[in-house]
Amino acid sequence: PVLLGPHLFNFAEISQSLLSAHAAWQVADAKELAQAVAHWLDDEPARQEAGQRAKALLDANRGALDALLDCINGLVRI
Repeated sequence: PVLLGPHLFNFAEISQSLLSAHAAWQVADAKELAQAVAHWLDDEPARQEAGQRAKALLDANRGALDALLDCINGLVRI
């Protein structure tokens, strides 16, 4: 499972995807971080489900860089 802090500006798109898929939790401070970690340590099914959702999301987006590079290479003739 994935835990995110309050500042997501440098990876907004993937963090929003993770949050929308319920594959991550966003925490505001150290207290919420401790609560989230404790929750996942105490609740194995919830921990496993969140981890599986995160993996599924990342697997579904695998290859995006290669596709982007292929597109760029098709536009730029060297």
